[in-house]
Amino acid sequence: MEERLRHDIVAAGRADVGVVALEVDQPELEFLSYREDQLVLLAPLENLFGGESTISFVDCTDQPFISLRSGVALHTLLVDHASALGRCLDVCVQKSGYRAIARLVVPPAQECIAS
Repeated sequence: MEERLRHDIVAAGRADVGVVALEVDQPELEFLSYREDQLVLLAPLENLFGGESTISFVDCTDQPFISLRSGVALHTLLVDHASALGRCLDVCVQKSGYRAIARLVVPPAQECIAS
């Protein structure tokens, strides 16, 4: 099993089955719904969202992001979705895993500075 970007999965032709986050325009392929994931926002308790229990993705795009590294499917999905909404993600840090991201979520007093 390999993780690949959506267009690589569709174009590779190396497997009979692939899992993609969104359907792509490929009439020769059949897409079957497998599962629906709910994305969650990891933010400090004293965040800018006022304790809301739900928040839209577009509302998050005004904030700096700590993200998985470029090329990881979820990173690409988020960047592409922001672009489709006419937004650009401010990815200030990229890490290789969820635990590393969680460790970097800090109180707002400590700013996220892009290097």
